[in-house]
Amino acid sequence: MKSILIALVLALILPAQAYALGNPVVSVQSTVAESSHVLKATAGSLFGFSATSGASAGYVLLFDAATAPNDGTVTPKLCYSIPASSTTGASWIDYPLAFNTGIVAVFSTTGCFTKTASATAFFNAQVQ
Repeated sequence: MKSILIALVLALILPAQAYALGNPVVSVQSTVAESSHVLKATAGSLFGFSATSGASAGYVLLFDAATAPNDGTVTPKLCYSIPASSTTGASWIDYPLAFNTGIVAVFSTTGCFTKTASATAFFNAQVQ
């Protein structure tokens, strides 16, 4: 009974960790300009990302998937607008986002719900 009470008190006092202890957070990034990057091909957590666009403005789409979807109608988990020759990003260090299948970043020139790939982006992310 005493150990259950201690565990309950610690759970209320200590900050929640939404990631698996012992698994390192790794940085992944593009090596060339590309339209998409598989950040993690299996279930995991996204701690943060950045994307840099080339000469075209567009959208960075994040998918809960193991591969990038085909061009056309899509349903991303997150979508960020990005001007031409700019960088955007987000961070969830304390409470990383969970992805059940995998984590894929895509650069599209047409919008959040229509993917038109443009191989002009650089991606960087921290995943586990």
